[in-house]
Amino acid sequence: MGETGISTLTALQVFATIPNQTAGHQVMHQLTDGDIVPADLLVFEGGDIVVPDRPGMGIELDRDMVEKYARNYEEDGPFWPCAGSDDK
Repeated sequence: MGETGISTLTALQVFATIPNQTAGHQVMHQLTDGDIVPADLLVFEGGDIVVPDRPGMGIELDRDMVEKYARNYEEDGPFWPCAGSDDK
């Protein structure tokens, strides 16, 4: 499984509540290309992601991308990274 914008923004909210959290976490932002959250929610400044100041988790979905991946699922079925193995 790869990192998504949803998991990144969720972790960001949790880490933002820890007063002595300074470093040691990374974001695989290249995996969020084509994600189901709008790219403008993952704003980087000085190597850090800016904590959104909107209400709630600050997460919204790109409905067009959700529909695209729903169609992919309907046409191709679930994604199994180990396709061909018995470890599904």
